[in-house]
Formats: sequence, structure tokens, C-alpha cells
Amino acid sequence: MGANQGVDLVLNFFWGVTVNAALGIASQLSNAINQLVSNFQVAYNPQLVKLYAQNRTSELFALIRRSSKFSFFLLLYAFIPIFFSSDFILHFWLGKVPEYTEIFVRLMLVYVLIDSLQAPLWLSVLATGDIKKYHLIIGTMMLVNIPLVFVLMKLGLSPIYAWLCRIIINCLIFVERLVYLKIKMGFPIGSYLKTTIVPCSVVLLLIIPPSIITSGLFNDTLRLVILLASNTIIVSVLILLLGLDKEERKSVLGYIKK
Repeated sequence: MGANQGVDLVLNFFWGVTVNAALGIASQLSNAINQLVSNFQVAYNPQLVKLYAQNRTSELFALIRRSSKFSFFLLLYAFIPIFFSSDFILHFWLGKVPEYTEIFVRLMLVYVLIDSLQAPLWLSVLATGDIKKYHLIIGTMMLVNIPLVFVLMKLGLSPIYAWLCRIIINCLIFVERLVYLKIKMGFPIGSYLKTTIVPCSVVLLLIIPPSIITSGLFNDTLRLVILLASNTIIVSVLILLLGLDKEERKSVLGYIKK
């Protein structure tokens, strides 16, 4: 609460209510998207706790990797159309869009996309029950946002840098969570990077160029419709071919056949 509301208070102090309005609108949109992944995460949370309690570490690590990957891919279906059509969506929704709203929406989407990978990590930490040091470290890193944003705004930088700062700190928190799990459980960071981060990054990087081309060729409603249709097809193909390993692909195709 301190990290989120504290940054908003700092921005309000330097930029007034206009920026706060833009932040509020962007938060509504990103929260709605994030709910997709949150519902998915509720399903695998009990399984993480069960595997840890039974000391089945290899299965636990495999579930963490799969959950991170599928959370990312699930969010990607909504991320691309909204990211590249945010201007049209906001004008259609609001009519008059407050300054900075569009860029805030895009930065929040990036933040949520990075965050989607991390949920299985912190849920696994909670399963251990030993959370004092973890929360002290992560909570302190989150609160660092407030003085950093204050300094950046004092230097006269744009409010956009406040969200860039949050994204960078979120990436550092991601690293800290991996290291904490490595120390606590012996979590294989190298395997996680190879089997989860690399496939997710490849799929994301390959979907961006056609999305940029589509955004340049079409406008407004047509752009959104084409992005929704093409993104669904292209992302699905990329996930099946490059995002999943042999066993995951076999499992997904089995569900599709059913």
C-alpha cells in the first residue's frame, strides 16, 4: 500500500490531479486485465503448497516453471491488442483522455506482464511459512520507489519516469525472488531461465513486429479487430511451436482435441 499510494502522492504533489486521474484510469484497465491471470493463479496455488508440504521438490519446481509460463502466455493474449490499440480504446471509453493516460496504460501493462511470471515464486515462498526476511527485503525494495520517484520529480523529469522506475525495481524484485528460492529450496535458476524466460521472451519478441505493422496499416476499430484476430492466431502458433516443451505441447493439444 505504501509503495503504490506513496508514489501517487508524490506525483500528485509535483503534477497535480491530472496525473492522478491518468493513473487511476490506467489502473482500472490494468487491474481488469490482471484479473485474468489472478483467476488462473488461484487454481495452482493449493497444488504448490501441497507439493512443498510433501517435499516433492522436483514436481514443485516443474509446476513453478509451467505456472509462470502459462500465466505469461495467458496475459499475452490481452496484452498485445490493448498495448497497440490503447489510444483508440481510451478515446472510445472516455472521449476526452487525460494527459499521460495512454503511456501509463502501456507501462502498467509491461509491469503486469513481468509480474505475471513472478506469482508462482512468491506463492512458493509463502508455502514455506518462513516469510519474515522475505517480506522485509521485498517490502523495502518496493518502498524505495517513493524516495527515488521524489528525486526524479525534483529533478524536473516527466511523471513517466515514475513508472519506468517501478518497472526496473520490479525486475530487481524478480531477481531477488529467484535468489531467495534458490537459497531456501535449491530452486534451479538456470533451468528456470532456459525453460521459462527464454521461451516467453522469444514469443513476445516475435509477436511485436507484426503488431507494429498492423498498427501502422490500420486505424481505430479495424486495427483493434485485426489485432485481436491475428494476435490470437499468431500467439497460439508461436506458443505451440516455440513456447512449450514436448510434454506441455502434448498436454495442450490433448485438451484442444477434447
